[in-house]
Formats: sequence, C-alpha cells, structure tokens
Amino acid sequence: MLDFKNIYAQLGVFIKVLSGHVHAYWRLKNSLKFQQQLGRNVVRLRTRAGLTQEALAERADIHWRYLQKIEKGVNASFHVLLKLKRALDCDWKELFREIE
Repeated sequence: MLDFKNIYAQLGVFIKVLSGHVHAYWRLKNSLKFQQQLGRNVVRLRTRAGLTQEALAERADIHWRYLQKIEKGVNASFHVLLKLKRALDCDWKELFREIE
C-alpha cells in the first residue's frame, strides 16, 4: 500500500532541492544534460554502494534494463527516482548533484 503522506513529504524535499520551483523540475526533466548527469549520479551512487545494476534494480523494484537506460540518460519518472533514492539510501541532493 502506498504511503501518500510520505510520498508528498519526499516530493516537498525534492522540490526544495530544485530551488523550490515545481516548474523547474519539469523543465529540467526534459533536458538532455539533466538526464545525462542524473544517469552519471545514479552510476556513481550505485558503484559507491557496491551494487550491480541487477542488484540495484531488484532493490528499487524496477527492471534492470530500465535502470540501464536511466544510467545512459533516459528520462525517469518521479516515482522511479523515489524508488532509486530509497534503494541507494541517499538524499535528493546526492541524487541531483552537479545538475544545474
């Protein structure tokens, strides 16, 4: 069962990380540079945790091929990013490091 209160709280933190503007996420989300840097950050956090793509995908409850695409710069939904954040045990700032 989804814990919507927790999801909304996570979304609030997520928005604050991106300068407090909801539209900033949607605008940046579609940016190739944003997607590529997010993918590099996922790879960095995954390798730091000592996980393979398969292991992280299993922890995050997503298909490993989808994770592979995210790491290569394919767009990911907020729900999937939340799953990855939890699986990597990181905060939003780490996940979005160096993204302008």
